[in-house]
Amino acid sequence: MALLLFVYAATADRSAWHLERARALAQGGSSSEAETEARRAAAACPWDPDPWAFLAQSLLARHATTSGEETLRRAAADRAARLEPESAILHHTVALDRAAGGDPAAAWIEEERAHRLYPAKALYRPEAGNEAEPVTEPATQR
Repeated sequence: MALLLFVYAATADRSAWHLERARALAQGGSSSEAETEARRAAAACPWDPDPWAFLAQSLLARHATTSGEETLRRAAADRAARLEPESAILHHTVALDRAAGGDPAAAWIEEERAHRLYPAKALYRPEAGNEAEPVTEPATQR
């Protein structure tokens, strides 16, 4: 059991290191390198929603349009929201992905979920028709 806890802690630490490096690279303007680090963080700790959210939000922020990038963006947004279903910001990220992918009905549904989870935040009101820029790192406010 102690070995299992050690392995878990080691992978979580490695993931956190890669994610912090991704954030620093993104702030420095190196989005493709930041996304590579986010992928490494997600691979090291696939049960952590933060690397997946960062990856999806990074691809949204740079308006990634190739089919491979859109597929990755959608998968990352979905995975983050599945891993932490009570997070309004992650449902908002899925809504932004759906809107970017041309599916306004699915975007509205996800925005409604975000609003139900955090009704005080005006950004999460589907009727507002928000076209907000996505964040480039996972929010701490869940």
